[in-house]
Amino acid sequence: MHIRHREEIRTIYFKDGKIIAASGGEGLRLGQIVYEKGLISQEQLQLALVDTMKTGRRMGDVLLALDYLKEDSLKEIIRHQISETVLELSLWEKGDFEYQDCLIEFDERGIEDVNTMRIILEAAVRKDELAAS
Repeated sequence: MHIRHREEIRTIYFKDGKIIAASGGEGLRLGQIVYEKGLISQEQLQLALVDTMKTGRRMGDVLLALDYLKEDSLKEIIRHQISETVLELSLWEKGDFEYQDCLIEFDERGIEDVNTMRIILEAAVRKDELAAS
């Protein structure tokens, strides 16, 4: 599902009714999240970006191959990325969406623990906090 508000676009991917991936948003790229959490240095991020461009591999696979991250950390980052993308969308007051069925490749490592209801409840809390401020 693609959601658009003005020039911004976010995409949420579903499989069997569960959110399996989400993309969009400048601060929500996997490499950037890992860097901002202090798990890798700027130099390591640049090396990983070069590797993804050269090989076409996904950032998560590159970070694992370079031994910058362990599997459990990657799973947590992917869950965080999905949650934050959906939470950001919950604050949009309007937008357009388009849904289409398609086949996608995605990293299944982070999806087993994505709890859609928890994301919805967190979105409600954030909206309440924003309204109160």
